[in-house]
Formats: sequence, structure tokens, C-alpha cells
Amino acid sequence: MDRLGVIGTSYRVLEIDAISRYHLGDDPLPALMEFREYGELEDILYLPTCNRIEYYYRGNPSITAREHRAKLTAWYRKRGVEGAGGHHFYALQGSAAARHLFRVACSLDSMVVGEVQILDQIKQAHQYSLENNLAGSGMTRLLEVAYSTAHKVRRETRLCERPVSVASLAAQEVLSFGSRRNMTLRVLLIGAGITMSKAGTRLASNPVGVDLRLFVANRSFEKGRKLAQSLSGEAISLDSISKNPPMVDAVMTAVSGEEPVLTGQVVQALQSVRKTNDAPLLIVDLGLPANTTPEARAVQGVKTVMLDDLKARADENLKAREGEIEKSEEIIREQMEFLNRRMAEIAVGPSVSTVQERFREVMSGELDRLFAQVLPGLGEKERKKLSAWAQVAAKRMAAQELGDVKSLLSSCDRCPTNAPCINALAGSSKPGGRNRE
Repeated sequence: MDRLGVIGTSYRVLEIDAISRYHLGDDPLPALMEFREYGELEDILYLPTCNRIEYYYRGNPSITAREHRAKLTAWYRKRGVEGAGGHHFYALQGSAAARHLFRVACSLDSMVVGEVQILDQIKQAHQYSLENNLAGSGMTRLLEVAYSTAHKVRRETRLCERPVSVASLAAQEVLSFGSRRNMTLRVLLIGAGITMSKAGTRLASNPVGVDLRLFVANRSFEKGRKLAQSLSGEAISLDSISKNPPMVDAVMTAVSGEEPVLTGQVVQALQSVRKTNDAPLLIVDLGLPANTTPEARAVQGVKTVMLDDLKARADENLKAREGEIEKSEEIIREQMEFLNRRMAEIAVGPSVSTVQERFREVMSGELDRLFAQVLPGLGEKERKKLSAWAQVAAKRMAAQELGDVKSLLSSCDRCPTNAPCINALAGSSKPGGRNRE
């Protein structure tokens, strides 16, 4: 496993703005091909996200991860990245690199523990490497175990359950409200900034399958129109909320500014077009400062969920996720043992047929002496039966011998790649004994 390594930086090392200087842009292929040659690497997988940049690689095991880090730093400087320094990057090799990959894939190393986007980002990076011949079967075998580890964590723990972002919680609040109504859910989104884009995207994904209709109102109508288009919704002017209010069941607002957009008068206008037997009007206020006035929240038939309510819920959910970390780490430890066994089997594989053939040759020679010196009068039928038995015995003895070696290799970081003991075994094993020199 010494061929494997990772060099990277993340929010744990640098500020987010500082990490961006190491991004390779929208078309990283020329740069990756250049660095693969510059770094003398066999495989390379480039993982860029908003808060991490990592290079997973397979290369010459005699070159350490620290040496590869020095090469990467020099390469960045060569590309004109000012201030590039080795202290900006961590460097891991062998089992430490594999374990780091597993923790990243399981979102244990994420800024928000339990977030699910990182696994898709790794898969996209893997696909990109395959499509551009940057990585081969060795990297793929490792990533397959990483994927199965992440899925196992999701199945057997609650690490990725319970939203921890206010945008996701806001969307969940609205969808839960709508799913209880068993009818079309009409939602007005006020604002088109980052928070509303995230909340709106989550809302539009509609995991509960309600019949959903979205309206988007924003101070800049064009910006609101673009968001509405991305959500398959309808853009309306901000002024029309009070002058020509749409009939809606819920309002989600996230607008910056000192003046609240939802006054008592505006909420009364929204209520005026609703049927008297409708459920309460739900208002989810994500504004800071609040987008609703006390008068708006006091309107009869209105249920309000404020930003502080959602933050408190997010904190509770985050604590619950953190309580699942130890279970997740145990799964990673089990998967690392599985990976070591798998690498051992791959290392042993090329020698299996050689060892079995050597056992068969020795057993065949012993049978020839047995037939000639001890049982010269044995019939042909009996000879065939004994020969068949000897071949089975030779195969079983070889399997037992190799099984011992696999167990040894599964606890060794270096042997699965270099396998000197396997090569020696294939060249000089004898039934019932170990290698002799």
C-alpha cells in the first residue's frame, strides 16, 4: 500500500479564501497531466471542493509523501502561485492515506460532519480521472472500498441523518407542513441570495413528493426570475405581495436590510386571499435581522418559525450526529482491515499458481517413488485414485501455506505492494516447511 498517498489542504489548515489559490480552474486536465509527469506518478485523482483540495496518487513507493509534497509545492510556485508553501499541505502515505480517504468519503473530515455531498464529489473526481486516463485499476479498487465504507456508515449509523443547516431545516419545515395537508403546496420565497438559493433548491428537490408550486419575489426582479427559473417556479415582483398577493400556504423569507419585508399589513394581504378554512399560514423567517415584524407574527392564523428556532434545532442535530462518530470510526477500522486483507490477496494472487504447481510436482515425484519401490504391483485403477488424491492434497497444502502468508501480509503495510516474502515463497517453498536460504 506504500504506493498510495495523498497531499492536500483543507479548512483545517487554511482559510477558505486561501485554499482557492490552489484550484486548477475549470479545465484541470493539462495541469494534472503535467504534475503527474513532474511528480513521477502512476495514478492521480484531483479532488477540489469549496473547502479542500486533495491529490490522491499512486507512485513509486521509494518516494515518500513528504517528497511528493515538496514537488507539489515547487510545481505550484512554477505555475506562479504566490506564497505556495509546504506548510499549507498535509502529506500521508500507505494506510494513513487510505484511512484519510475513508474518513473524507464518510464526511467525518467535513466542515459539517455528516454532510452527504462529499461522496458525490469523490465519485465525480474518480470518473474524471478514469475518463482522462489519469487513474487505473489500482486507484479504482481503493475507491470501491471507500464507497462501500461510506454506504456502510450511512446504513448502520445516523451520522448523515437530521439536517444541520438552517436552509435544509427551513425547507424540511415547509415540506413537512405541506405533506400533512394532502393537497397542492403553494410557497412564496422572498429573496434570491445564497441562503434562499440553498433553501429553495432543497425545497424544490421535494423528497416527500408533495404537489409543489413555487413563487419567487425579490427586490431585483431579474435575479428573482433566474432563481425561479432554476427552481421551475414563477417570478413575481416584490410590490405585488401586498398589492396583488398570490394565494400561498407558506412563506419563506431571507432578505438582507434593516426594514422588514413582512409587516402586519403585508401578512394581512396574504391572508385576505386565502380560504377561511385553510390551515394556518406558515412563515419561515431566515432573515438577520428578522424579516417579520411583531405585528406580522401576531396576525391571526399565522404560524411563524424564526431563525433562532432553526439554529437551536441545528445545534441539537449536530450534537446527535457527533454522537455517531465513534460508531463510524469503528466501521472505518473494520474496512481498513478488509482493505489490508484484499491487498494481501492481490499480492499473493500471482504466486498462487506457482506455489500450487510446485506442491504438485513434489507430490507427483513422491508418488512415482512409492509406485516403483513400495507398491510395484499396484493396479492402474488404484494408481489413478491415489494420484487424484495426491493432487487434491497438494492443492490443500498449498492453500494452507498461502493462507498463513495472507494473514501475515494483512497486518503489514509494505508487503502488499513489494511482497518480497511472496516472491521467496514462490521460488523455494517445500511441502511442510518454510522458505530456506
